[in-house]
Amino acid sequence: AGMVQGLIHDIPTCQQLIERIIHDAQTIINQRLAGFQR
Repeated sequence: AGMVQGLIHDIPTCQQLIERIIHDAQTIINQRLAGFQR
């Protein structure tokens, strides 16, 4: 792991990790779609 160890602040469960990925993806998609509605 080396120097990367200092960047780890939490260790989520698999469920938490998947939920974060889905949430982040939905946020990005919504932001990009908002740009098309102008």
